[in-house]
Amino acid sequence: MYIRKATKKQLKAGREEGYVVAALLIFMLIAAIAMAGWLKLSSAATRTSYASKVRAKNYGQAEGALNLGLSWVRANSINMTQLFSQANFCTNFSRFANASYATNDPATGNFPVATRVKLAGTTNVPMLLKCTTGNCSGLGTTAFPNSKFYGTTTTFNTINEFSTISVGNNIVKVALVDAVPVNSSASSTVCPSPTTDFFPVYRVDAMTGNDAGSRVFGYVTGSLTYEDAIGFYGADYVDVAQACASDHFTGSTPDDAATGNFNAKCNVGSQGDIDFDNNWKSKIFGRATTKKAGGVDATNVCGTYSSSSHTCITPSQTCADPSCTLTDPFANLVNPFVVGNANYCSGAGLGSLASASYPSGTLNLSTPGCYQNVVVPNNKTLNLTSPNTGTPPAYYFQTFDLGGGKGTLGINPAPATARVELHIKSLKPGGETVGCSEIFNGNNSFNLNNSKLPSQFKVVYWGICNISFSGNSKMAIAFYAPNANVTITGSADFYGAVYAKSLSLTGSGKALYDESLGGSVLLDSTYKLRNVEETYR
Repeated sequence: MYIRKATKKQLKAGREEGYVVAALLIFMLIAAIAMAGWLKLSSAATRTSYASKVRAKNYGQAEGALNLGLSWVRANSINMTQLFSQANFCTNFSRFANASYATNDPATGNFPVATRVKLAGTTNVPMLLKCTTGNCSGLGTTAFPNSKFYGTTTTFNTINEFSTISVGNNIVKVALVDAVPVNSSASSTVCPSPTTDFFPVYRVDAMTGNDAGSRVFGYVTGSLTYEDAIGFYGADYVDVAQACASDHFTGSTPDDAATGNFNAKCNVGSQGDIDFDNNWKSKIFGRATTKKAGGVDATNVCGTYSSSSHTCITPSQTCADPSCTLTDPFANLVNPFVVGNANYCSGAGLGSLASASYPSGTLNLSTPGCYQNVVVPNNKTLNLTSPNTGTPPAYYFQTFDLGGGKGTLGINPAPATARVELHIKSLKPGGETVGCSEIFNGNNSFNLNNSKLPSQFKVVYWGICNISFSGNSKMAIAFYAPNANVTITGSADFYGAVYAKSLSLTGSGKALYDESLGGSVLLDSTYKLRNVEETYR
């Protein structure tokens, strides 16, 4: 057989074809390796992207829950702020110099909070918790004092109210970490006798789960807000036909009586209309608040006092709407002439006081309690001397008669700055009927011994007769008449405050609110969220 040998050219071409095949195989191998790496990287990127999306979603949920917790605190602070008043703080809380963990939120738990404030008489932190799904163990136990719905006597059950918050499957925890004295000079451990109000500081924690997920927390801080107290109030209506202003007092005399330059804190309130007469002196120098929409003419409510200007120099605040904040001045009154109530007064009690009880012209009555019939004859003076801190805390007159126009009812407590309280059932010895009336006129006077403030004498009349302070009568008291219509007319001067079923200011005398009755009252708290932190587990 003849075998033809390959030429050199053919051998060279073969070798080149082999090189091409080898190069192609190498390229394909490299491409495969690159593709595998790319697929691996792509998978990792996908997982990272998914994890980032999950984390972002969880953060969004936690932040949303945090905002819901903050919104609840803001919306309900008006019902809770009174817990932090000077009068109520130590009844509800104790404040310590240093923060510590609590029995109901121990250091061994999940996300414990060290606090300076504990519930009074306990080692528990005031805390609210909403956790309805998943694992809630280790987050602490809810504990918080009750309060009152603002302006009412209805209990505000803080724990129950917080339980209604809707946070989905998230968890929200609100802990009271501190209560800062408004007066910075007050002691860091203030109980049992605080000298200031307190601003609450909360920490709000929100999380998507107890075991894993996102957690966001921050501190809620801010300041207390106050409002000037209502001085003249008529539940049904207020008729203003004379100027209403305010002043500080030295005894029963206005500080600015000589100059007539009074202040604009005569704040008037009603559930109904606040009406003005068609005369230029018919003005409120202060604030006007009514629950009736359109119930007050703002042009007659002035922010600066003037005895001569026909129009307001500066406007003042008015609110005329069912949503207006208006404290009911009768909400905390307890009628002692109703069976079963505290200090119930009936029958002979401590007896009666008649004309013969005043041999020297002045009777100092030092024993508080229940009296049957009390008369202050003409040109005689009855001084009540027991302060409202005694036992019982007040005087209770089943019937009361302030003479024929010249009797005087005053106070002379010890200490001299103490307050005295009197409750009157009836102004008619034979009993009151619908439409009855009682006029205090001439030289009748309440608390005009020139040394006691109007704010020191609280008189509560529980009867139904229409009351008229008229003529030259002089009054320097805080007068409550929840069932009676009250009129101040003629040249009568009324210093202090009046809270009645209805109120008419129609005279030519002075109606001046005593600012020492409460130039301002604690109303609410404003909050800001600070120092927010986020973690992910």
